[in-house]
Amino acid sequence: DVLFLIPWPWFGPWIAPVLIALLFVIWGGWILLVTSTVLFSRTMLGLFMLGTLMALTTFLWPAVPLLIKGEEAFVHYQPETFMWSLFCLGYLLMAISLWRVAINAHIDT
Repeated sequence: DVLFLIPWPWFGPWIAPVLIALLFVIWGGWILLVTSTVLFSRTMLGLFMLGTLMALTTFLWPAVPLLIKGEEAFVHYQPETFMWSLFCLGYLLMAISLWRVAINAHIDT
C-alpha cells in the first residue's frame, strides 16, 4: 500500500533501480547453476560498462544543476521527468551482455 504513495515524477527513479536489481538477481541465479568458468569478452564487458554508464547517467544527470546552484537548490527540488529512453537503452545493453555471457557458459544438467 505504501507504493501507491510514491508521487508519479518519482516513479522512474524508484522503479529503475528495482529493474536493475532484478536483472542482477536473475543473472546471478543463472550463473550459480553454471559449472564452467564464466568469462566476459572485451566486447561484452564494454557493452555492459556502456549500459551501466547510461543507466547511471539517468540517475545523476538531474543533480548536476543542483550541485552548481548549491545547497539551497536541493531544499525545493521536485523531479520533473526521468530519461526513460536513455535508461531503457542502457538497461538493454546490460541485459544483452549478461545474457550473452550466460549462454556462452554451459549449464550442467
